[in-house]
Amino acid sequence: MNQRKVRYLLLKKFNKRNGEKSRIMGRRKKSIKITLEHYKLLKFLNQPLLSTGRRRRKRKGGGGEDIDSVTYYPSIIESGQYGKVDEKTPIYTSYYKKLISESQSMKRVINKIRKVSMSDFSVIIEGETGTGKTLIAHAIHELSPRCKEPFVHIDLSAIPETLMESVIFGHEKGAFTGADNKRKGVFRNANKGTVFIDELQNLTNNVQIKLLTVIEEKRFYAIGSSRSVTVDLRILCATNKDLQAEADSGKLREDLYYRLSEFVIELPPLRERKEDITSLADDFLNDACSELGLREKYFADSATDFLLNYEWPGNIRQLKNVVRRAVLECDTNEISRKDFENILTSKKKGDEEPQVLPLKNVTAKALREVESKAIRRALKLNGGNKSKAAIQLEIDYKTLLTKIKDYSITNY
Repeated sequence: MNQRKVRYLLLKKFNKRNGEKSRIMGRRKKSIKITLEHYKLLKFLNQPLLSTGRRRRKRKGGGGEDIDSVTYYPSIIESGQYGKVDEKTPIYTSYYKKLISESQSMKRVINKIRKVSMSDFSVIIEGETGTGKTLIAHAIHELSPRCKEPFVHIDLSAIPETLMESVIFGHEKGAFTGADNKRKGVFRNANKGTVFIDELQNLTNNVQIKLLTVIEEKRFYAIGSSRSVTVDLRILCATNKDLQAEADSGKLREDLYYRLSEFVIELPPLRERKEDITSLADDFLNDACSELGLREKYFADSATDFLLNYEWPGNIRQLKNVVRRAVLECDTNEISRKDFENILTSKKKGDEEPQVLPLKNVTAKALREVESKAIRRALKLNGGNKSKAAIQLEIDYKTLLTKIKDYSITNY
């Protein structure tokens, strides 16, 4: 069924429900008088179909026909409820189809995505590191009426506090020392589309106040500008913290939290969705084989058991990295339990340290342990805020990020 046919069926069904007096068909070059209901329908018909190509539908007795992979129109034609996405609607968008939902907990998450995607609600996505918060945000945008508009992702953990306001709201030339050029900012670049704010708990107080103004009044002032900028955008946020606790402690403004939490999606950790591990691992395995140009590989039964019984503290991101590495390092077509154990075990055979080390190596090891401990302590005291931790440690922000990566500091 092509897109023109879908629109025709929608108009036909609308006319049948509303009688002959309100009959309207999509004819070009004809002046017609339309009602408010007609206007709403025609406005919806201008929304993209989100078709991702064609697929093959089998018929009894062999053969088949090509049909469009349409995102949400099938349910609309059946129910007559324009713009609604129900739990039975087949969706074939590029990000949405990556969501694996064998477990009941993840099925509930996907059902929430279907419900909230067609609205303009602000959404907070909560979950541990590596659970797929960015993928969820992309899926919500992709299923929304704003899908053809910009999707701008901003990671607050990678932005120094002193530059955060400029990056988000922009600045005029000469607004401050070093502002040699005018900067639009994230919100202006995302106008009409969606802004995805990652690591929301790192927002500074000044930015929190301006963000509240954007949500309430749809406008803001760039740094150094006396003219307000009007924007129309949807805000999605992600965090691995308990934002309600952050609001209660005063780190996050309560009024901002209540504005942003119109809809909350809580992502379960991978250890609570064991049913999805096998499917996820198979997808990562096939993708890695295609990427590396290798023959198809498969998991031995022992390897599958290992994947199901491991706790996966790094969640889906860790599972993906482990499978990709196993594909690269395994010399046979069968990936065994031992391959995963060698990757995940901290010390392997032959890696034991000699009893006497050179003094230089001993000093370097001791320094790493001391620095790692100090960084973890600073991050914990500052609630994970890297900018404050860098100031307390009296080191540069970029240096702190480098050391966090070098020392593999994840839990703080």
